[in-house]
Amino acid sequence: MKIHQSCTHNHRRLPRSTAGELSGFTAPCYTPEGFASLLGVTLELSFQERMESVKAGLTAAIAFGGVYGLALVGNHYFGLTQWPDSSLWPLGLNLGSSLLSGFLFGVTYRYIIRRDDNSHLRDGAVLAFALVRSGGLIELQPGHSEMVGAIALLMLESLVGFAAARSSLDLAMGQQWLKPFGD
Repeated sequence: MKIHQSCTHNHRRLPRSTAGELSGFTAPCYTPEGFASLLGVTLELSFQERMESVKAGLTAAIAFGGVYGLALVGNHYFGLTQWPDSSLWPLGLNLGSSLLSGFLFGVTYRYIIRRDDNSHLRDGAVLAFALVRSGGLIELQPGHSEMVGAIALLMLESLVGFAAARSSLDLAMGQQWLKPFGD
C-alpha cells in the first residue's frame, strides 16, 4: 500500500511493520489540502457554487425568519411573552439572530445533503441546529425550573423554524431553483 503526496512539509516515514505492509508509506500532510488531495477532491469552490450557497442561505433565512415572526406574534397574542417596553434592541437582536441562524442552516444544509436522499441525515441536520440554537439558554439558566417552559417553547420554535427552512430548501432544489452541492 503506497500513498504518494506532493507535500513538502509535515510528513514523515512510518516504521516498518513486522509484515512489511507499511513499507514505503508516507504519512499525509496535516492540512486541509493534504487530506483533500488524498481523497481526490479540490477545495476551491467556483463562483457558481458560492452563489448557490448564498441563495440557499437566503432562502432558509427567509423561511426561518418568517416562522420566527409568526411565533413572536403568536406568543404575544397568547400571553406567553411580552413586547419590549422601551427599546427595540432586544427584538432586533433576536430577529437578527434568527435570520443569521437560518442563513447558516441553509448554507450548511446544502453541503450536508449533496445528492443524498437519506431522510435521517436531513432530519438530523434540523434537530442538530434546533438543539444548538436552544441549548445556549439551557446552559445559561441552571437550576431555574420555571424556565423549563420557556426553553421548551424556544426548542419547539427552533425545530419548527429549521423544519420550515429545510422544506423550503428541499422545494427549491426539487424545482431546480437551487442546485445541490457538487452539481
